[in-house]
Amino acid sequence: DVIFMDPSSANYLMIDYIQATPVTVVTNSITHMNKLLGADINCIMVGGQIKKTTSSCIGPQAEQMLRNLRFSKCFLGANGISRQGGVTNHDPLEQSIKRMAIENSAVTYFLVDSAKFGITTMCKVAEVDAHMILTDKEMPGYEDLDNIIVVE
Repeated sequence: DVIFMDPSSANYLMIDYIQATPVTVVTNSITHMNKLLGADINCIMVGGQIKKTTSSCIGPQAEQMLRNLRFSKCFLGANGISRQGGVTNHDPLEQSIKRMAIENSAVTYFLVDSAKFGITTMCKVAEVDAHMILTDKEMPGYEDLDNIIVVE
């Protein structure tokens, strides 16, 4: 597998569970890269402008690199999930990276804790029913969506 992981905190925790071999993880997260290297997982760093608050690379350089990569899976975080707003994020530059990862991936997963449900932030990344959403508990009002999976 070749997978993309964005700088979400849920993805950081998921690194401990990567057991597939061979696997290559592509990420734009400096923090995630360090943990991947420590776990001896083959990885590729996407470079670009550094966003301090997430220790991640964004902007035109990151987009240019991602444009030429393909992934079997991508794992993304989100700042909000709602029926009205869809899957959303705070930052247009991060939105662009997420959309490119989705477009270049065979399968997309959003790893989102239940506290993000019912929230809509500025930038729409995807429709709420377009990709698999993995979360920590069942959310009232979303039971009819078969793409939301509770992972304990």
